[in-house]
Amino acid sequence: MKTLLQQQWIVEGSPKTLHISGLSYTADFSKPVTERVNLLEKADGTPIKDTETYTVAVNDFMASGGDNYTVLKGKERVFGHADLEAFVNYVKETFKGGKITAEIEGRITNINN
Repeated sequence: MKTLLQQQWIVEGSPKTLHISGLSYTADFSKPVTERVNLLEKADGTPIKDTETYTVAVNDFMASGGDNYTVLKGKERVFGHADLEAFVNYVKETFKGGKITAEIEGRITNINN
């Protein structure tokens, strides 16, 4: 998981940020790319362990190693709905035609940036 998150910065100066849910992390930009993530935990505060295996949901492009996410390439994959279809279904099921709401959860903390 840590490697996946750090691969978003492989290209120095790249403005991309991997959007996440279900976990939070702190990145120290004074460190090399491969050492930036220094705190990584599930949403409930349980630490993410380097020795454990986790399931992630990403689009097909990333799962194939696109945008330098090579850690995902060759991993077991389960295909689901297309991105847009999955998002539309999520909105329908979650908000049931009502007002769509969102909160800032503070999942990513960047220091020395």
